[in-house]
Amino acid sequence: MSPTGRRRPMPLSIENLEGRRLLSVAANHDGHADRMPHPSAEVVHNVEIDRLKHDFTKLRIDVVQVQFDSQVTKSEVYTLAQDFRALGVPQKPVAYYVNSASKASLVRFDIVYRIDYGFIESGFSASQWANKEDIITADLKKLGIDDPQSKVDQVIADLKAIAQSAGVTVDENLQYWTDESAVLSDLRALPNTHLRMDPFYYYSHHLRGFIHGQ
Repeated sequence: MSPTGRRRPMPLSIENLEGRRLLSVAANHDGHADRMPHPSAEVVHNVEIDRLKHDFTKLRIDVVQVQFDSQVTKSEVYTLAQDFRALGVPQKPVAYYVNSASKASLVRFDIVYRIDYGFIESGFSASQWANKEDIITADLKKLGIDDPQSKVDQVIADLKAIAQSAGVTVDENLQYWTDESAVLSDLRALPNTHLRMDPFYYYSHHLRGFIHGQ
């Protein structure tokens, strides 16, 4: 039982939470978010696969743990989603970004990537938030989108509010990136693998795990 009085869920229980269309193109990927494959034992090197399974499981557990005490509300996410759409960034399924080699696709993916990870960045300094905003603004210009700066400012303000409600500490943020780095390193160690288990897919598909209020 947690200090808040709620029973801490099992790590996989996040996949049973009510689905919700969020701002992330990944989260909007045809409703198949919960069908992500666990690293497969069909790949040849069992030692490497066992390490990958272990590290991927740790990432899943750590994501659930930081989400459990989140106070993010549906209304906060809805506000962010509306303001993000107002930027005019086309929303596509994540497979579109992965399979497309166009520069525009990579730029759109970069914007969504930075927005989604804002949920765990409550420990960001003012300069780090300013840097995130500058990069998003530059990406929008690369797409030919010349929004008033006030629109980008509003998205960043929404994201700061969500990050504050999520309450992920600096140490928890660093642990997430350590977990993700381990999984990516494990994948690179597998020769001739066709696994497409990107940690970002798992994280962004499960953003709804942060939402515990109206």
